[in-house]
Formats: sequence, structure tokens, C-alpha cells
Amino acid sequence: MKGEELAQAWRAALDWWSQAIALAVPIPIEDPQGPIAYIDLATRQTHVNFGKLASMGVAEHVPTILAHEVGHHIRYPHTIAEARRMQRFLRELAGELFVRDDAQVVARDRFDWLLNLFFDLLINDELSADHEASFVAIFRAMRGDWSASFAFYIAMFEELWMLAPNTLLPPEAAEALTAIEPAYRGRARAAGEFVRGHPENRPLQLARFLVALRPFVMADGERSSEAFEREPLGGSGALDADAVADLLRRRGDEEEARKWLREHEKNKRVDGVGGGDPLTRANLELQGLVPPAEVALNTYRREADRAPLEIPSSIDPGEPILPGPHEAWSIGDDLDVVDWIGSVTRAGGAPVPGFHTVLRSRLADDPQPGDRETPWIELYVDSSGSMPNPTSNFSHQILAGFVLARAASRAGGRVRVIQYSSQSQRLVMDDFVKSPERAERALLEYIGGGTDFPWDLLAASIAKWRRIARVRRVVISDSDFVANAASPTPPLDVPAILGEAARAGGITGILAVQPDHAKEVAKAGMEVVTIRDWSSAADAARALARALFRR
Repeated sequence: MKGEELAQAWRAALDWWSQAIALAVPIPIEDPQGPIAYIDLATRQTHVNFGKLASMGVAEHVPTILAHEVGHHIRYPHTIAEARRMQRFLRELAGELFVRDDAQVVARDRFDWLLNLFFDLLINDELSADHEASFVAIFRAMRGDWSASFAFYIAMFEELWMLAPNTLLPPEAAEALTAIEPAYRGRARAAGEFVRGHPENRPLQLARFLVALRPFVMADGERSSEAFEREPLGGSGALDADAVADLLRRRGDEEEARKWLREHEKNKRVDGVGGGDPLTRANLELQGLVPPAEVALNTYRREADRAPLEIPSSIDPGEPILPGPHEAWSIGDDLDVVDWIGSVTRAGGAPVPGFHTVLRSRLADDPQPGDRETPWIELYVDSSGSMPNPTSNFSHQILAGFVLARAASRAGGRVRVIQYSSQSQRLVMDDFVKSPERAERALLEYIGGGTDFPWDLLAASIAKWRRIARVRRVVISDSDFVANAASPTPPLDVPAILGEAARAGGITGILAVQPDHAKEVAKAGMEVVTIRDWSSAADAARALARALFRR
């Protein structure tokens, strides 16, 4: 199918779903061994294997394939974000239903092809009113060495569309299904009707679909799918930060699906990905769906906001810009302040200086949000080898940094991050920033070397910023900081630097040390918050934020 004929068939496929959509005409797939068709939601492009369809003897049914692909674009799943959400949910359920050993959790992504089958089921059933005969011809042309999963999937269409037994299923496939589950037809009919009857809750439909497929997936072992689309839906399109955050958010329809699964699978653990820290759980949920850095960024944001802080915005004093009442002007006063229009109006003609001349007073405008009264936060984060890499292992230290960065931003302040390790290994933000995102991404950097606190950077920062803003400096470290303070690199005078920092806005250490170990740095003017272990770091940061940004 080429040229005008293809364009007309494509237009008809679009019109079946909606007359208000426009998508590019499909691109041919040249590989005779490739899939029948697939889409890329990132580019909104459809690819169809016209040659393969012709060799299968179903070229006249291309309009049905086109209508099927349009269904992916505008409804199932419609967007990359929805495709990734359902893929994440499927992987979570796959870990409960198909993976026997928790050690195999990394293999959950091998069941992604089931999502293609699920969306195909929804589309084909919706199209069946006009395209049932074409689907029958296409499925019959696809007959071969089917996996048990795909054979059961085809049996669902026979039951949903009330076709005669083995209209679509080859006899050998029906025998294989009977050996696995003698009542497979009842199972297929019940699952199909359930999915058809719950269009308002996509995760619930998917959960029921997977439960029905479970014995056949387990019987298949490593075998994959013969679905129309062999590629994961959505292509390689990137998700923005909000979409990634949405993937991590538990939604009501998913919770309803889990509740249903708990009731029907009482012997299964269905509380999602169990155990582990928040970053581990998030990485398991979104394995391969988004870059690890984006998973980490949104995980720390979510954890930082788990205990919300009431942070008031900073207020700038109002500027004297509003007109006030007239005041007398006397000879000898500055002529620039004379309100000549008011003076002429008062005189009724030419004003007489010192008699008719007046000046306009100015009133302060309403206070405006700003950062003049809000301390800026400068974070010195220990990024040595004794600290975890925050993108691969959950770091309570970095979570504490997120809490302070987000609090400062909400209060109208600014943030600067300095990650330090050895003297030659430092990651330094050039300036303070209002937006928390740059600071948060800087917090996710990691060095992993030795530990030498950057006293020279602290001294330089005090000299540069003390006349510009009130900067509260916060050090997040362990006993290495105390050791660095006790034996600094000459000729630096640590007590003097700490004293200057205290006078320039204050310096606080959130240190995982014994209280006695931090006495010397406390004597030098540093406020020290000692914590028993790093799990208390975020709470210490929240307490500090409340003290710094109270109204």
C-alpha cells in the first residue's frame, strides 16, 4: 500500500477514533522478520511492515492494523508518561506474580511485553465491532509455535467475541492450554469480561489480566510474546521532572488494584516492592524507565517534603513610592522636590515661591516578598568515600541537604552547595541560586575520595559575601570534620575562620559524632548538632530550618 491509497486508509483509521486528530502517515518497516507494526510515542510516528503483511496473505486487512496503531496513539496508552506508569505498575505486580525468588527482582523487566498484550486487548476489543473479521484473518495468519501465554490471550478473544472454539486457536495450542489449565476457557471469559467491565481503572484491569495469565506465563518460562508490537511502547522519549515525580506517586486507581489483588491473592505479598530504603524501592519500581539521576532527584524531593515545614516567605520593606499628602516648601529647600502641578493648582495661576509652592510626600508601598531578611544557606557536604553515592544508595546526609535547600528557597532565600573530598577534589557552585533545582542537582554529585575540609573556600566565602547577605553556613559530615579542624593544613587558623563564620551569619555542623568529640569546634563559635546516626540527619535539618526561617 503506497501513496494516495495509504493516505486514505490512514485518514479512515484516524477518523474511526476521532476526526480531530492528525498524525504522520506510517513509515514502512523493511525487515521481513520484523514486527507487524509498532509506534513511537516520543515522535508520534507509526511504523508498519507492509511487506510482511503481504507475505502473510493479509494485505487487504492493513486498514485494521492502521486503526489498531492509532488506538495506541490516542488512547492506549496515549502518552509516554502513561505508558511508563503502567510499565512500572506491571513490573511491580510481576515481582509478586511471576518471580519465585526475590533475588530475581532485576528480571521483572522481562515481562514488559505483557503490557503490549494488555493494550492490544483493549484496542482490539474496542475495534471489534467493525474489524472483527479482519482480526480473525490476521490471527489465523499468525498461527505458529505460539507460547502458552499468547495462546491464552487469543482464547480471550474467542470468548469475548463469542467465536466458535478454535476459530483462532490452533488445535495443538488448545491442547497445550488444557494441559496447563483444563478450565482455561472459563478463565479467559471471566478475565475478558472483567477487563471490559472496568474501563475507569486501568491498573485494576491490568492486575486482573496478569492474574489470568499467571499459570501460562509460569509454564512458558523464558518464552516471550508474539504480539503485534515486540518493542516497548513509547520509544526512548524523555520524561520531565514532573512526569517522573508522578511515576513515583501512589495513585488511587493503583491502590484500588492492589486492594483487589490482596483480596483475591491472599497468599501473595502485594504491598509493592517490599523492604529497602526509599531510593532502592524507587529504582526497583522505575527500573529502566527513567535515568537513575531523575529517580534520585524526585525520591529525595519526596522524602524532604514528607514532613512539611511551615516556612514563611521573606518580606522586603516597602519602598517609599506612593504619593502622600502635600507638605510646605520653604525658600532654600531643594527645587527638585517641588510638586509644580500641585503648586499651580493651589495658586490658581503662577505660584509664589514660599507661599504657594508645596512638595509631595511619599508613602511606603506594601511590603513585597524578597530575600533581604532571609538568611542564605551555604552547604558544605562531605563527599568522601565514607559517604554513600546518593544516586545509587540512599543518603540521609543528602536528604538533610534537600530539606535545607527547599526550605531556603520557599522562604525567599538562596542556596549554594560545596561538595568536598580531598584538597584537589571539590565540586563548587559559583554562586548562590534562588531556584532549588540547581542546588538539588549539585547535592546529587559525588566524589568519593579522601576527606579534607575546604577551610580556604570557607574563608573566601566569608570575605566575599559578608557585606552582601546574611549567610548561614551548614556543614554535613562525621568525625572526619572534627579531625580536620584539629589538624588543618598550615597556615590556616581554624578557630579564627570559625569565629568569622559565626559573626558573618552563623555556622552550624550537623555531625554524626559523639557530643564530646565536637567540643573544640563548638568553643570556636560553631553551633554543633550531634546525631547518633545518619537516619536523624533530616530531622536535625528540619529543626534548623524552623529556627532559621521562623516568622
